[in-house]
Amino acid sequence: MTLENSKRIMVVEDEAITAMNLRASLEDMGYVVTSTALSGEEAVKNAANDMPDLVLMDISLRGKMDGIEAAGHINDQFNIPIIYLTAQSDVQIMNRIKATQPSGYITKPFYEKEIHFVLEIALDKNRIEKQLKQSEAQLKEHREHLLDMVNDKTAELRQANEHLKQEIKSRITAEAELMRSAQLAALGELAAGLVHEINNPINGIINYAQILLNRAAEDSSERDIAERIIEESSRIANISKDMLSYVQGSSKEKSPVHIHTVLSFALSLTEPQLTVDGIELIIDVPSNLPPVIGQSQQLTQVFLNIINNAGYALNKKHNRTHTDKLLKIMAWETTIDNKNHLRISFYDRGTGIPTSDLNNIMKPFFTTKPPSAGTGIGLSISNGIINNMGGKITVYSVENQYTDVSIDLPIISNKTLA
Repeated sequence: MTLENSKRIMVVEDEAITAMNLRASLEDMGYVVTSTALSGEEAVKNAANDMPDLVLMDISLRGKMDGIEAAGHINDQFNIPIIYLTAQSDVQIMNRIKATQPSGYITKPFYEKEIHFVLEIALDKNRIEKQLKQSEAQLKEHREHLLDMVNDKTAELRQANEHLKQEIKSRITAEAELMRSAQLAALGELAAGLVHEINNPINGIINYAQILLNRAAEDSSERDIAERIIEESSRIANISKDMLSYVQGSSKEKSPVHIHTVLSFALSLTEPQLTVDGIELIIDVPSNLPPVIGQSQQLTQVFLNIINNAGYALNKKHNRTHTDKLLKIMAWETTIDNKNHLRISFYDRGTGIPTSDLNNIMKPFFTTKPPSAGTGIGLSISNGIINNMGGKITVYSVENQYTDVSIDLPIISNKTLA
C-alpha cells in the first residue's frame, strides 16, 4: 500500500500509551494516522479538521463526552465510519453503540492482525457504500434528466399538436370558404348567362296572364288561375333579379355609406308591413355613426333580406299580435383585431334556427322555408355582399327563442376619406 493510497485513520483513546501503540501499529500496517484524541470533544474537532477515512473510537474518554456520544456526532455530521475499541459488554452500553451504527468492534486487549482485519472489512464496506451512493446519485440525476427530456418533448408535442389542430381548423375553414366562393361563382356565371333569357319570356307570361285576368269574371276559376300565374311568374322574376343584382353589384364602384341612411330607406319599404303584422320595432341606430365603404343599394338589399327573414320567423311563431313579437335593430362602434368596426345587430324573438342548420344557412339554395316563401339564396347573396365590403355576418340563434344576425363592417378613417 503506497502512501498516496494509504487509508487515513483517526485514533480516539484516553490512554496516551495505548494511543501511541495503536498509532505505531497502524503505521506499520501502512495506514496514515491523521491524529489522536483523548476526549470526545477533541475527537469531534479533529474529525472536522482531518476528515479521516475511519475512526478508531474508545468508549471511555476524558471530558464530558464519552466515545459513543462523540461517535454519534461524527457519524451525523461527517458520515465517517466508526470502529469501537471496547472491553465492556454491558447490555445498555451495547444498545447505545448499536444506535450509532458502527462499522465494527475491536475488543481489548486487541491484536494487530485483528485490527488489520476489522479495519479492512470496514474500509471496504465503506468504499462499497460510497460507490453505491454515488451510483444512486448518478442514477437519480440521470432519471431526472430523462424526466426533464420527456417533459420537454411532451410540451413540444402538445404545442405541435395544438398548432396542427389550428392549422387543420384554418384549412377546413379555408376549404369551406373556397367551396362557397366556387358555388357563388358558379351561381354568378349561371345568372349572367340565363337572367336575360329568363326575363323576356317571364315578362311575356305575366303580360298574357294579366290580359286573361282583366277579361276574367270575378270569383271565376279563370281569374284564380291567372292570378296564380302572375304570382308564380313574379316570383321567378324576383329570383332572377336577385341573381343579376349580385352578379352586377360586385363590379360597381364603392363609396362611403352611412348605416343610418341605408337602414332608414330599408325600413321605409318594410315598416308598413311589420306594423300590419303586429311586430314591435325597436331602433337604436345613432345618426352620427361613422361611414363604411360599400354600395348603398347592395347594403339596402342585405338589410331588407334580414328584416324580411325576421318578419317571417316572428309571424310563424306568433300569427297574431304578441308582447314577444319583437324586432330590435341596433348599431354601435366596436374594435375587432385592433381595427374600428360598426356592428349592426338584427335581433328577433321568432322561431330561431335549429343548431343543425346554423352551419348551412350561408350556403346557396339552402332554406328552411317552404318553396313558396323563399329560394335559399338571399342570405348567401347578403353574405357575399358583406364579405366584399370587408365585413362579416355572424348568426347566433336558439331554436324557438331568438335569432341575432350581426354584421361587422370596417369603419372608414378620416385618413382614408382624405
